[in-house]
Amino acid sequence: MKVQVPYGTTELEIDIPEENLQGVVQTHMPVPLPDLEEEILRILRSPVGCRPLIEEVRGKKKVCVVITDISRPHCYRVMMPVLLGELARGGIHSEDVTILVGTGLHRPNIGDELVQMLGEEIARGVKVVNHRADHKEDVTYLGETSYGCPVWVNNILLESDYIICTGVLEPHFWAGFSGGRKVIGIGCTGEDTIKFLHSPQLFEDPSIRMGNIEGNKFHQMLTEIAEKAGAQFMLNFIMDEEKRVCALAGGELHKAFEFGVSFAQKVYQAEIDQQADIVIAGVAYPKSTNLYQGTRGASCSVFSPYPTVRRGGMVITPLPAEEGAGKGVGEERFRKLLSGAESIEDFILHCLEYGYPGGAQRAFLLALTMRYAEVVVTDLVDPAAAQELKLTVKPTLRAALDYGFEKYGKKTKILVVPDGARFFTVKRR
Repeated sequence: MKVQVPYGTTELEIDIPEENLQGVVQTHMPVPLPDLEEEILRILRSPVGCRPLIEEVRGKKKVCVVITDISRPHCYRVMMPVLLGELARGGIHSEDVTILVGTGLHRPNIGDELVQMLGEEIARGVKVVNHRADHKEDVTYLGETSYGCPVWVNNILLESDYIICTGVLEPHFWAGFSGGRKVIGIGCTGEDTIKFLHSPQLFEDPSIRMGNIEGNKFHQMLTEIAEKAGAQFMLNFIMDEEKRVCALAGGELHKAFEFGVSFAQKVYQAEIDQQADIVIAGVAYPKSTNLYQGTRGASCSVFSPYPTVRRGGMVITPLPAEEGAGKGVGEERFRKLLSGAESIEDFILHCLEYGYPGGAQRAFLLALTMRYAEVVVTDLVDPAAAQELKLTVKPTLRAALDYGFEKYGKKTKILVVPDGARFFTVKRR
């Protein structure tokens, strides 16, 4: 049977014998919104848990709109003109607005990237600032969360009268779901905050898992950080595998986020009967641009409530990864730590005993993934970049699948997950 798997902005096709194909795992997305601009306007004028946005901002002087970086799917070219139009109706004009890119420890987004994200008129005509977690002069200390996390937040947030959080809402390894508070709690905080939040000991807490915010300490700390920063409003979007918006959640930060999560839990969860020997986990653009993001499909397969792949199995992901490991501070630490480790097991033990710098949590999570299952990447622009991270590299998806058959035999069971980095699986009841 022929199946398609994302590869950057295109697709690869692979023919899998029907007797080996256990299934193709899909999420349960509704149809895309027929008129996204109209739906955004409706949400801004009838938000969850608060007054219409124009009433919320009336009398304010400085508004900060926080956006995610370019490594996340987004619809800012459509969303931002509508949002700025509503702010103008409330008396907040473009010169009163700062767009803050919540990069965390990822690289800044500049020049043509901002035009790609925002459109030329907004990218050139509105003040856009990249958060830099490693620039201590750009953040201010606001005390600690109830779990002892030091809170350092971007000064622009503290200088603003009103803060709007935006971004995609989808499953997340630590936070349960991204969106809402996370674009500030990770995207606009200092290095010490990011390091504390991603400690290996915290990840061992059973409440911290994909698809769960109930009692989740990571989620609770993000929420407290966003509160300390003064965040009031959010506008999040839920997107299908083709990056089309299927639903929106907007309004008061906490109530709108809970509303969005209740919807996301239904559409991002997939049921499977049993685990597979091999999982082909697709990762589409923009996460396919580097190995830091592009290996998330493998980690989703392993860290779902019921993993798609069995222990000792294999996860295969084809991706170009034209940026290699990635270009930001966090990505460079990810590369340096994994490439410098003698073995995956030694690296995990070292992390558990000594920790790791902020942004390097992805190295720890990938190491845990590779301890559980072999991670194979294919069709790379630069195979050497993956080899130094101790990933298994094959030239093509076909070659990787043949390698899997050699390892597990002719009765190998295969699951295909086209949207591998944006879902979690549970066992079918």
